[in-house]
Amino acid sequence: MPFSPEGFPTRISGKENLIAHYSAWAQISAKAHFTSLLVFYPMQDPEMVFAEWKGAVDIMPTGRNYSQTYGGLFHVENGKIKLFRKYYDPASLKALVN
Repeated sequence: MPFSPEGFPTRISGKENLIAHYSAWAQISAKAHFTSLLVFYPMQDPEMVFAEWKGAVDIMPTGRNYSQTYGGLFHVENGKIKLFRKYYDPASLKALVN
């Protein structure tokens, strides 16, 4: 997440850290949908793919709706994700928490 706003991580490494980062998700979100307009863009390297999608979720503590367009670069080796680099508009995320 190289363009995360201040106060949000730009990098999460390792399965355990990823689980910890999203552990509160179930308690704060409702009506989440993150597969709208999902498009995959294969690359010359068969282990790489770029994806684009839209997401929307109701944030329960604030009552706000978070809507975002994402892009993601995936590197997959032997059926396992080795790299996932997520791109999104940091202003949308920052507006959600302010």
